[in-house]
Order: sequence, then C-alpha cells, then structure tokens
Amino acid sequence: MNNKTINIDIPNIGMIGTKIVEHRKNGDVIETRTGSFSAKYIASFFLIVEDNLAKQVIDTICSDLPNLPRKYIISGVWGNQAACLFGFLMYSQQLKSTNIPQFSILAIDDGDISQSAREKRIGKILKGNYFGAELKTAKDNLDRLMLSFNLEYHDSNVKAGLPEYNHKKWFEEIRKEEIIKIDAPSNIYYERQIESLLELIEFSKKIELEDYHKYYEELTKFKPKNTLEMFHMTETFILSSIKKYNATKWDLYTKDIRDALIDIDKINRKNFIDADIFFESRTPKSDT
Repeated sequence: MNNKTINIDIPNIGMIGTKIVEHRKNGDVIETRTGSFSAKYIASFFLIVEDNLAKQVIDTICSDLPNLPRKYIISGVWGNQAACLFGFLMYSQQLKSTNIPQFSILAIDDGDISQSAREKRIGKILKGNYFGAELKTAKDNLDRLMLSFNLEYHDSNVKAGLPEYNHKKWFEEIRKEEIIKIDAPSNIYYERQIESLLELIEFSKKIELEDYHKYYEELTKFKPKNTLEMFHMTETFILSSIKKYNATKWDLYTKDIRDALIDIDKINRKNFIDADIFFESRTPKSDT
C-alpha cells in the first residue's frame, strides 16, 4: 500500500482549476495541475502610494481592466517613496544572478510634487561621490519608476489636499445632460438617482476649505432625499462618477498611470513565465 499525504490548493479569484501536491513516504513529491493552474503562478507587482485615497484611485482605474495582481505599500508622505523604492531596486539587482524573477514596482505620488522637488529628493538618496555601480544603477532607475497623477487645478489658496480639490472641481463639472445621455434612465428609480446625484453636486459647490483633505468628510454630511446607491463609499462614489460622467478629465488625471499599470503587468508576467522555477501562493499562518 502506498501511503501518501495530499495538499490541495484552493484556486484564487481569477484562477480556474486545481493544483494537487502529493508527498509520498519515499520522499517523492508529485505535483499535478489542471486548468489555469497548469500555467505558472504570477506574483503581485508592488505599488507605492501616499495614502488610501491614492489606492482607491488606482482601484477605480483598474475596475475595467483585466485582473492585475497588485499589492500596495502606503508611504505616507511622498518623500518616503524614493527611499522605499531604492531599497526594492537594490534587492532586485541581487536577484539578477539567480533564477528568481526581479521585483516589479512603481511609486506613484499624488501629482502635487514639482519636478525640482523630486530631483532634490532623489539627489539625497546617496551621499558622496564614491559608491558602487549597483547603487548608481538603482539611483538612476528611480526617476523612471517614480510616476505622478496629473492634476489640472493648482490654486494658491488651497493650503493642503490638492488632489481632493481637483476631485471636487471635476465632480462639479458633471452636467445633467451628460448623465442622462450615458444612463438613459428608464424608470422612476433611476430618475431619482440622477436627481440625488445632481443635488450632491450642488452640495459640493458650497464646500469651501483651506485644507481639502477634509473634502470627503464634508461630503458625508449630505443627506439625499432619495437613497443614493453606493454613496456610503463616498470616495469610490465620487471617483467613479468622475470616471463615468467626466471622462475627459479622468483620462487627463489617470491615463499615464493606467498605461504604466498595463505595462508593468506585462513585464511582471513575463518575468515569472520566463523563470525556470515554479512559485506558489501560500496563505500566511495565524500567530494564534
């Protein structure tokens, strides 16, 4: 009788099929894959963003793209992004001489950072003039991998929260005619949804702040006459509305990032497909 232990991986979202790993008592390990599990496991690429709102913007961008395996690193202040990215790049270079795929990573700031400020921050990563080629290569790659959202409005009266201020302006540019053209309401429910959306736009126009980080908090004070679907997810609701009803400004804001996400996904997939070893996803064990 051939005793054996079998581990079966449950497919992740977007994966169809099974992977069975059979550990035999004689030491043999037999792996059987079916469906899309017959292809190689593709690990996530990494995105360094400033805060949760930036993450929600990227999630909104990706809502109509094929599944992109991504993980977020929240940097807080944008100045931390260069240091974090530099560390990733240094470690990635050490993988060149192995059969392990290099990390795929981008840093994305909110769009309110000047080019001169970025260059100054990158310049401070390394001190002195005498450092190795690996450090120089990593530093040279920083600017290429540090991207920005594109903001349209740069009002000197806005002391903080410039991304939120731009979201406010783009949301307020939405017109009833465009909403009706896109949604073509066919019953009273959808007509009331549009009515409440227009009421929210007017409410937004009355919000005036010095620090627009509080913009979304102020929006939650709006009390629609009718239930406004998804409004409890305020940031996602506003961003999705801009994307849907003010597409020109949304493309202005996000097109460069959207293109970069598609490109890095292709690079990341190729790196793992070309690797001559198989990787697998494991669920972290609980400490309890």
